[in-house]
Amino acid sequence: MAPSRTLSKQTFTSQIFCLLLAVVSLSCSKKAPIGQWENNIQLSQNEVIFGSQKDSITLSAKGSYWWINLAWSGDDKYRGEPSQNPASVGYTIDLGYGRVERTGTHALFIRLNANPNKTERVVHIELEAGDYFDLVTITQKASP
Repeated sequence: MAPSRTLSKQTFTSQIFCLLLAVVSLSCSKKAPIGQWENNIQLSQNEVIFGSQKDSITLSAKGSYWWINLAWSGDDKYRGEPSQNPASVGYTIDLGYGRVERTGTHALFIRLNANPNKTERVVHIELEAGDYFDLVTITQKASP
């Protein structure tokens, strides 16, 4: 007895469904989301704690092509002069109570004046290199 046409249509339909499922599965590939490139800055450290007095630090970066994108503390945001190239050595952001400066191809200098407040001061500095973003957080202790 020959197989029924209904069974053949079901088999054919199942085969087409499996083929489409395979094509869809293979066509979907994982791509790195925006801002998720490999770490091409490679800072020596991302978190620093300062005492309440004036203090500074120079962080090193293994990568050379990066720039200072932004600095902020609370709701206050700081950027360098628009006429300056943020990827150039010497690019500086004046915080009013300190400064952030790219002092070399592989160097980031951060200085904060004494913290007169009875609360901690937290400053964030965002660096960028292509589609990779890195963050440095400076926590300065409160004044005694």
